[in-house]
Amino acid sequence: MLLILGIFFGMVFGAIPGLTAALAVSLILPFTFAMSSTQGITTLIAIYVGGISGGLISAILLNIPGSPASLVTCFDGSPMAKAGRANDALTIGVFSSLIGGTISAVCLVVIAPMLAKVSLMFGAWEYFAMGIMGLGVVVSLSSGGLTKGFISAVIGLLLAMVGMDSVSSVRRLTFGFWQLDAGLDSLDVLM
Repeated sequence: MLLILGIFFGMVFGAIPGLTAALAVSLILPFTFAMSSTQGITTLIAIYVGGISGGLISAILLNIPGSPASLVTCFDGSPMAKAGRANDALTIGVFSSLIGGTISAVCLVVIAPMLAKVSLMFGAWEYFAMGIMGLGVVVSLSSGGLTKGFISAVIGLLLAMVGMDSVSSVRRLTFGFWQLDAGLDSLDVLM
């Protein structure tokens, strides 16, 4: 019952633009303190999943993504709704969300333990190689303007470095402002 209520509440929250799944989870979190651990985690996961998939409702009907994950739904879902096929777009969106969520949950359960063992073996060279690979991907995806792609990747790295280092607790690029100790929100930087 908590799973069904959580998904419904999350979908209502996700359908309202500006109210994200993370906000829904943080609002319901105090109510889960009185529940058992299984009930609380089930409720919070259901609210989060419902909020992420509920964002497609406003993305299709209003062309405003209800959550950052439903931004791409605006590209195909809104034109379908304008053509009079809103019911089809919503049905496709909900079932695609169900199938994608199920496949990703199964993959997470199967792959996560093996991936954790591999990631524990990472050292400085592996992290450096991953950073170089990320820069290479950014530059290769910026077709036509390799210089622009490289410059945007370097600016992104500089913005990601702002804040307190999680390992050594050293402040980076805060310029003496304690407000920057938490770093910059990734969604704000992407916008």
